Amino acid sequence: MPNMKQFLSFIVVSMALLSFGGCGGGNKSVRQVPHLGNTPYQEDTILVTYANNPERALRLLDSASLLGNISDYRSQFIRAKIYSKSLAEQRLDSAIIICTTLLTHDSVRNAPTEQENILDLLIATSRAKPDYEQYMHWATKKAELCHQQGQETERWRTEADIGLVMTHLGQENEGLAKLDEAISHLDVPGSIDRMDAFIVAVKRKINALNDLRRYEEAIPLGQRILDRLDHFESHIKDYAEDSYRLSWKDNPSVRDRYLDFSRAQAWGFMAIAYSHTQNPPKGEEDRYISLAKKYLALFDNSNYGKTFAARRMISPAQMALGMYDEALATYDELEHRMGSDTLNENYAIILRSRAIAAREKGNFAEALGYQTRYADLSKAVSDSLHRSEAHNYAARYHAQEQQLEIQEKQAEAERSHIIRR
Repeated sequence: MPNMKQFLSFIVVSMALLSFGGCGGGNKSVRQVPHLGNTPYQEDTILVTYANNPERALRLLDSASLLGNISDYRSQFIRAKIYSKSLAEQRLDSAIIICTTLLTHDSVRNAPTEQENILDLLIATSRAKPDYEQYMHWATKKAELCHQQGQETERWRTEADIGLVMTHLGQENEGLAKLDEAISHLDVPGSIDRMDAFIVAVKRKINALNDLRRYEEAIPLGQRILDRLDHFESHIKDYAEDSYRLSWKDNPSVRDRYLDFSRAQAWGFMAIAYSHTQNPPKGEEDRYISLAKKYLALFDNSNYGKTFAARRMISPAQMALGMYDEALATYDELEHRMGSDTLNENYAIILRSRAIAAREKGNFAEALGYQTRYADLSKAVSDSLHRSEAHNYAARYHAQEQQLEIQEKQAEAERSHIIRR
């Protein structure tokens, strides 16, 4: 039994890379894990067990809690982090519920660092859903918190999130302008934390441009990421490691993994941009395809490029380049991870991609079947979203009514008290 307890302790310590300083932590509180989805510390590194077997990761977490190796607060935080990486909407909702409850926890109320940890998770989960209204809400709260703590680098990293969600909500010009403002504030070498924030902000703008189908504009942004990484490697001693978010002094291998991850994502963005550009300059069509394949090869040969998250990221480029078998292999794994939770946009994208692949392979009956299912699911997802929005608005309206009723009763009680006096 002691060996089992030691083993579980080791697992929990590994997973507890999740408890780090935030914008309120100052330089003395080293936060080794940046934003979810924006660093090498993704499901293949932070939650090693979860990457391959999320149910087993949860069982290990439960066992560790029962043995008293982890506090209830930290257990709930890690559970929310596991849920936040799920493809199942129900678990994403559970992550949000856990996080909003943790924000009222005694150990959080007066601890800006813990508040930011939870807000980071709420932002990532809202983006994954996607729930843009909540994404904006939590990102705004975090930006305000960081501004109050005087952590301007972290604030502008979060302002980039706000710019991205503004483009999603139809405020394209305003959102892109905010993204440009964030990039401008962070585009000064000299700190590894600021470098990471700069890369995150640039990636947010690339995400926005891809959503707007302005792929060609993303090409120079991908190059800016590569240039900054090259500058860092050539001037490592000039980059301060006084950051609370990243620290590589004691573990250079973590730095190498960060560089591999960041370069791979930039190569992936370049592959997507070159393969999706609708109207390349006249006479440049073949060169664009050649460059797309070049960056795709670099992406595939990176360590990050072999992870599931990377395969999911690059599948649009594979589809655009006619690499249907490779893309369909990723979609097979996506479907496996979704299980029965298929009433969502992710599954609709899979059906549409399968229809395209079947059509290009000459399997027209199969393509028609997928296209029909895609059309039916798209309508169902749209109807579900409308129902969900109506429910949310009704719940908010009811809450406001209750608040007004409480205020009216308080005012009436105060008037009665004055009259009695």
